[in-house]
Amino acid sequence: MQTHAIANDKPTIHVLTSYAVRGTKEDGALPSLRVVPLTLSDNEGKPCVQALWSAVRLMREGTNVRTMSERPFEANGGRGTELFAQAGTRDEGEVLRFGVATTSARDLALKALGRGSTREVMEGTPFDLLPSFPAFEKRVAYAEILRESLYEHALRVFEDMFDISRVGRSGIMLTSKLARGSWAWTAVSDAVAVLDQYTLDVEIDDENSARVLCTLGHELRSPLSVRQILDDPSLMDLPEGAEVVALGGPHLQGQLSYANIGGKKIGEPREDLKGDSLLSYHRNRYPARIALLEHARESDECVQLVQPGRPPVAYPAELLSPVIKLHNLDANTRDAIASTCAGMPSDLQRRVTAVRSMLGQPFAPLMNLDERMQRLDNQFAVSSGADTRRGSLDTGPAIMPLSSSQSSPLPPLYLLLGRSMQGSEAAVKYVEHLVKDVESTLIDWNASEDVIRAIKSDLASAEISWYDDKSIGSARNDLAQAFRASRSATFLIPLSTQLPFVEASARQAGSRVSYASTVRWAADDNDAKRICFVLIARHGGQATVCRDAIVPEDAYVVGAGMKPGLPILDAFGRVISRQHGAPSGATITSAVRTSIDAGLKKISVHHAGESDEDDIRSATELAHENDVSMLSLVDVLEHDFGRVLGWNKDTGSVVQPDRGFWSPLGSNDAVAVTTGMESNLARGVARPLRIRRRLGDVDIASSVNQIFRLCFVDTHFLKSGSSFRLPLSLRSIDPSSIDVVLVRPPR
Repeated sequence: MQTHAIANDKPTIHVLTSYAVRGTKEDGALPSLRVVPLTLSDNEGKPCVQALWSAVRLMREGTNVRTMSERPFEANGGRGTELFAQAGTRDEGEVLRFGVATTSARDLALKALGRGSTREVMEGTPFDLLPSFPAFEKRVAYAEILRESLYEHALRVFEDMFDISRVGRSGIMLTSKLARGSWAWTAVSDAVAVLDQYTLDVEIDDENSARVLCTLGHELRSPLSVRQILDDPSLMDLPEGAEVVALGGPHLQGQLSYANIGGKKIGEPREDLKGDSLLSYHRNRYPARIALLEHARESDECVQLVQPGRPPVAYPAELLSPVIKLHNLDANTRDAIASTCAGMPSDLQRRVTAVRSMLGQPFAPLMNLDERMQRLDNQFAVSSGADTRRGSLDTGPAIMPLSSSQSSPLPPLYLLLGRSMQGSEAAVKYVEHLVKDVESTLIDWNASEDVIRAIKSDLASAEISWYDDKSIGSARNDLAQAFRASRSATFLIPLSTQLPFVEASARQAGSRVSYASTVRWAADDNDAKRICFVLIARHGGQATVCRDAIVPEDAYVVGAGMKPGLPILDAFGRVISRQHGAPSGATITSAVRTSIDAGLKKISVHHAGESDEDDIRSATELAHENDVSMLSLVDVLEHDFGRVLGWNKDTGSVVQPDRGFWSPLGSNDAVAVTTGMESNLARGVARPLRIRRRLGDVDIASSVNQIFRLCFVDTHFLKSGSSFRLPLSLRSIDPSSIDVVLVRPPR
């Protein structure tokens, strides 16, 4: 694939929705931050890092920062507000304090160890924390202190418009409040509101530069709290297990439970809160919840917020609100939400710019936050992809199955028909026509007789099942039941010109049964060809591969990350096997071990998400010990970290960047736009990928080249000119996932 720099005289320039953080000195270097390490041990001298950090976390939430008149770094005569961070792994790393100490060391120890403790938090020798520290743990702590400054400043400037909560180690989330007159939320019905949700993430890169990345998302929310729903006799109570979100504090989401563990009212003292009631606890700790609890009754029962892997937490029902699921809404409401959220790139630009303007300078006087979005100076374009792969609807799949390639039993194949066809000759004739069309297509593709015989036999032996097609609800329920009864199966579902709800029923049923379910569209003039692609993939064939090798021809691309069923590809992108051994996915080390077991000697690893330093070290040692050459290791990050926007000078408009645009963010880092316009809750702007080179002699341009090439190939079928967001190397397949194919109605 050819890449070329876009000349500077082109009318479109590109920016990332991020803002650079610079030191106030002339060179703009980030300044050092004077921190004090804190330690705490129990009466036996055992370090209590986890208890200390838990106490710090709880005590800082109770600080009423709304009374602050200064920015965190300029408070106390420039010595700074008290901010905390932890170096390294959460609950294990060293606890650090920046700024003037206002928390009593004795009170902190009591909060950590209990009222009977006689211990005290001890201060170590102060030192200057720098982003350039070689130790990754110290750089994490530096970013976390910046995040804490950003958080406390945001509480002061955004409190009337947004709920503010921390996200991970370096980010904050702004979720629009349902405040009258706010531009950051839209009511689409009496029961559903669309809330803007911004994530501001502090990032320090390998070159010791910092930026604040801004991402716009959305949350669908009921305007009512759980308490308002319970108190209104005209409304049905939420069912046990309904999805809810906490209001006025940390953005916690989970399931609702009405079980009142302990039997306490919300106004009664509780031992787990050291004598506080739920009401006093939330009012004292989270200032934004005071107004939400204004009309709370002390005699009311509490409810529970249940999150996976954590014990249930008691809440006043006033502080929980139901989360709305898009697939549960009627078509008119879904259309209204899509219209509200789709927007245009200019809308995204205006909203992010408005948040930046409101934010001001959170790091003054030590650092300045740029007023303008980060410009992507070195811009590159890549081929659209149509000329980079083999295999198409016209010529057939790139890889035909071999008669001997299918050594294990095939997953079940079902043809699901509506009961309105049951007992008629139409059903029998439909199957006959389908088999005939598939045979004709395979002949046109010059498939071998063995392949034609195997594909025809597979389709002809498909089990026919019937579903109730009287209504969208009955169809959805029957289809969901069929999907649940046979995981890992392939389902062919003919659409209906008389019953247009069949498609919606199939999509809703698939999403309810399995998040990993795939619904493929094959209901057009090329339906027989698309069905052939699906059946050929079941037998070991592959729709498309790369035209040219993306790694040396004796090398392989191995997927790694916490996803099941990641593939091993040959140099042209053909799937030769999948890694189903580890149910939760494949670490880099286990991916190397799989490569060793398969006898591979040269590999390029694509890792989903940010790879772990210890995992990299273990994988490198294992590869070296077994004479395996790891040509490169690349992290591919798909989480939201901002958007790329284009500014067209000729038209004076904000535009969506072309698919194939990418730009380096450093010598080992890049942003890449692998898909076109997205309308689903994304303000009409594609979500880019972040590509980071971690190991090997392959430069970032070559790494991006590999990713783009593999975004244009697929095992089943791919429309001409389109691409996936993720490369084939990181498209996992859950062994229990279902594959649903929507085909053309009977003729």
